[in-house]
Order: sequence, then C-alpha cells, then structure tokens
Amino acid sequence: MKIQKLLVLSLLVGISYGWAQDFAFDEIPSELAEDVQAVVRYDRTTIEVENASRAVWKQQYAVTILEEDAVSYGFINIPYDKNFSKVRNIEAAIYDKNGKRISKIKSNEFEDFQPSDYTSLASSIRLITARVGYSKYPYTVVYSYEKTIKGIHGFPTFYVYPGSNVSVEEAQMVIKSPANFVIRHKTVNTDVEARILQEDDQRIYSWEWKNMKPIESEYMSPGLSQVCPKLLVATNTVSLDDYEGSMASWQDYGTFFYDLNKERDELPPAMVSKVHELTDPLDDPFEKIDVLYRYMQDNTRYVSIQLGIGGFQTFEASYVFEKGYGDCKALSNYMKSMLKEIGIKSHHVIIGAGKDRPAVVTDFVSNQFNHMILCVPTEQDTVWLECTSNVNPTGYLGLFTENRHALVLTPDGGVLTSTPSSGPAENAQFRTAKVVLDDAGNAKVKTEIRGLGNAQGAFTEFAKNRTKEDQEKFLREYWIEASSFDLESYEFEVLPPSNPPEARLRYVLSARNWSSLSGSRLFLTPNVLENNLSLPPIVDDRTQPLCNYVPKLKQDTITYTLPEGYIVEAMDTDPTEINWKHGNYRSQIELVDPQTLRYTRSFMLERFNLPASEYNAYRKFIKSVIKADRQQIVLSSRS
Repeated sequence: MKIQKLLVLSLLVGISYGWAQDFAFDEIPSELAEDVQAVVRYDRTTIEVENASRAVWKQQYAVTILEEDAVSYGFINIPYDKNFSKVRNIEAAIYDKNGKRISKIKSNEFEDFQPSDYTSLASSIRLITARVGYSKYPYTVVYSYEKTIKGIHGFPTFYVYPGSNVSVEEAQMVIKSPANFVIRHKTVNTDVEARILQEDDQRIYSWEWKNMKPIESEYMSPGLSQVCPKLLVATNTVSLDDYEGSMASWQDYGTFFYDLNKERDELPPAMVSKVHELTDPLDDPFEKIDVLYRYMQDNTRYVSIQLGIGGFQTFEASYVFEKGYGDCKALSNYMKSMLKEIGIKSHHVIIGAGKDRPAVVTDFVSNQFNHMILCVPTEQDTVWLECTSNVNPTGYLGLFTENRHALVLTPDGGVLTSTPSSGPAENAQFRTAKVVLDDAGNAKVKTEIRGLGNAQGAFTEFAKNRTKEDQEKFLREYWIEASSFDLESYEFEVLPPSNPPEARLRYVLSARNWSSLSGSRLFLTPNVLENNLSLPPIVDDRTQPLCNYVPKLKQDTITYTLPEGYIVEAMDTDPTEINWKHGNYRSQIELVDPQTLRYTRSFMLERFNLPASEYNAYRKFIKSVIKADRQQIVLSSRS
C-alpha cells in the first residue's frame, strides 16, 4: 500500500498546476523548435469525476508562438454550455523569448459570448476567449482554468496536436474517478496506453506524450484529426438533466437517444389535412415520400437552436409547423411525423457530418456524432433524407453525410450502419464547347457544362443564392481559363429534382490569344478549358496515407472551327490512354473535315484511401496526364 501511495503521489505531482516551468525559448529541445510554427510546452488536462452526473475539468496549457502565421495557436478559447457547465479560476499570462513574464491577462480582456452562426436563433453554447499576442517572436502564452460539468455525456476527444507543423513537448490527460465508476478509453494513432493506479475508493488513469515532432501537412493526406494521436474517453452511463441512459453498447446508446426524442411527433389538425391532401392521390410510397420532402423544403428553413437539453432533444413537430423553422433534429422529426401520419415508418439517424469529419471509431461506443438525418426503409431500398437542405433531391445526401458510419435510432435500440457512397459517375461533369478561331489566334467560345452530384453544388449555390456580381466573379476566377476575354452572356440552370441532382452552366465569350500566333502558324492547345491539374510535389519520405474523398469524372467534347485559309500542319490523331488502378485518362484529336477539329477528353478518379507507398505511382499518373493535356496542334496558313 505504501508503494502504491507513492506512485499516486508522484503522478499527482507530475500534473501540478503551478507555473514553475522555465518558458525560455532556449529550453525547447532543438529538434522540436526547427521548421515549426509553434511549440506546445505542455497541455495538461485533468478530469475529476465525482459521480454519474458531475465532473470537474481542469486544464493548464502553454504554447510558444514562433511566427505571425501561428498567432491563433496562442488565442485562448474555452467553450462551455451555460446550462450544463460553469467556468472559473481563469489565469493567463504572456512570457517573452527569455521566459520573463511580460503581462498578465486581465479579466476585462476576456470576452464571453455566443459563437456567431447566421443560422443560430438561440443557443446555450458559449465561448470565453482572449485574442492575446505579443509583438516580438517567439513568445509564450500560458493559461489555466476549471470547468464544472453538470450532466455527463462522454468527454471530448483529446488530441495531442492542436494543428499541423506544431511540435509538442508534453501532452497529458489524467482522469480521476470513483473506483466503482466505469471509465472506458481508447487511444488511436499512438502506442501510448493508460497507466492505471488505485488508492482506496479512487482510480486514476493517465496518458502522457513527450517530445512529439510535428505532423507535417502532406499533399492529399487525411485531415489532422484522422492521423493525429488522440484519446477517446467515455463512461457506460449518460446523464443529461433528468434523462439517464446507458452507453455500454451502440444498441443502448441508440435507446437513450430514441427515448429522448420519442412522442414528440403529434401534428396539428391543419398539418394532418395538408399531409393527406398531398399524398392521398398517390399510390407509390416513394412518390409520397418525395412530395412530403419537397413540401418540407419549400415551407421550412434550417435554424440552429441549441438550448440545454435541446442540443440533444428535438422540438415537437407542432413547433416546426407553427414557426416554419427548426434545427436538424426538429426538421428530421417533422418529416418523420408527416410520414407516420400516412403509415410510412422512418428512423432518426445521428451521424458525423462534414467533409473532414473524423471517421467513427466503431469499436468504441461514444458520442462521435454532430448531426441528425432521417432514413426511410422501403421495399426497394432505404431512402436517406437530409432534412436541413432546401435544394437536395429526395434520397440524396452528398459529401456532407455520405459514405460514413451512422447510428440508426429504432424502438429496439441503436443500429450502427453505413450511409450510401457515390462514385465518379454520380459526381460527373460533362462539358461541350464550340470554339471558332480567327487568324489572329482569337476565339469565339460557346460552352455548356452539366454538373451531377458534387459537381453541381457550386452551380446550384450560385444560381439560387448569389448576386450577379458574385456569379460573374465566380466565372472569371474558376471556370474561364482564357487570360483575356469579354464575357458576352452566361446562364445558371438548376434542373428539376433528380438523384443525383443536376445543374448547368452556359456561357459565351470572346477570347484573345486563345491560340499562339507565330509568323504564318497558329499553335493551339486543345485542352484550354480543363487545365487545373497541378503536379504533386516530389516526396522522398511520405508518411501519411494518400486520400481522395471526392470521386470525379470529367468529360469534355470541344469542336474547333479553324480560321479560313488555315490547315492542320501537325497533329497526333492517335488516342492517348493512361491508366492507374484508381483512375484513368483518355484524350483524342480528330479531323472531322478540313476546317473542323474535335477534341475529346475523359479523366476519372475513384474515391480512395491508400498507404503512403502508393504516392509515387499516383504522382506518375498525374504527371502523365498533365503532359498529355499540354499537347499542341500546329496550324499553318495556305496563303
């Protein structure tokens, strides 16, 4: 027992919250200070769990800022929910290069506010922040605080690194809890395991990382959250307000959310009548789902409302009917209520939304979700509904929530499943263009672009929500490759709902120097319209996976009308084909008649997540494509 007490004492001394460390820049190990933007001197977090519904979170943090681009790493940001937590004992100071304290951050330098969100009507989420800094680099920001937590719903993931190109001297997490209280934990992307000590009726868990060199951002690598060493911590119980449940399994966790949100689906009589008016003439279940989904899109809007338990529990369907708005939970529940009225079963689904959202760690039950959608099982297939969107066609999720794990909330508990995944054909771009050249190398260009799936998103956004000025700027910066041109006309068109969705862009322009004039010859690069591939950098020691999250297919057909009096002098008419195991390319130039050329191009990339060893093969593929895209045609004058 004496030996165990000594171990516990040494651990607690190691996490002391006194600021005794020397913050001089010279004290940082040289290998951690080279080629970095900032160095985390320490990140010490302690969670003291008192019981199933109360805990105290303590953090002490010190970071040395080496350059202007990294000043945000020194900003103090302390999030809390005023209904479930309270922050106190904030202390902060700035130290210079030599470790001398320059200033102590005063209480009036902190701002306590609701984070800005144009879709947020009301929220109990708050942020205490101070944008601190110093004019001479390097300098060190040190701060500490305590946060009491009322209601435990797991704990935030602990990330060892705050960002790329940042090294870490020390990162430490300690959890103290009653010995009979279950704490589950899992580390990812690291071999650090928990040290577990027990004294009498208390158990102490600790994890520590020392002298961690930076994670460099690499070309087409996963987001930092995917490769960073991290720690997940959860309990077997959930306690929020007067609601309690289990997190021992995905089924149990789903039961908690199901019970939290059930019996909130009663529609007012006027809405019941409307539902039947819309659906009674229809026989096909999908048509009924479709008409109700489009009605909801046309008559409601997304507004974030996160007040206390409302961050987890939906507003009633009658609230959405009355107000005409709701958050993701409320809109999903509203749609679910309409479907229930006509006898169609559906289920709420909690999911991690966002392009760079970390993948769900499926063997660790915890709150890894931030969004709610709806799924509707039918005899043919499951229909997935993103109820916060006013533009998605029925059954279309898009990159925001497709291809990831999600928890379906059923009366029998949670069911972990995967949302559908689209491929290149569902995210295709088809471009046709007619280019009429003159003998000075100028051109009249008429183009139509069809975008499907992800490829239509920008067109739809600019068609529905942007000004003429924004639209023209978008065209000039992203879609027209000519260096000098007059835009004569353009049009965005959003097609009727389909899956995948489709939108189109048409434009007409007059461009100067479309081809290069030299003496009596014109040098034409036929691939002017799709010239945005960049060559991946040479990397000798790639460490991170190679990822493409956006599958794509781009097909171009461009017809060139040659200037009168010009003929083709040199042109390779053989097709160019380049294949890689997750992509392919094909292009060809054909002489349709003496004055007409047709250029066709196809480029496809699948979705992939490959080991670092595949990088050079991918780079070779892209390098070959870029070379093929640069091939030229030589035209000469017959006069």
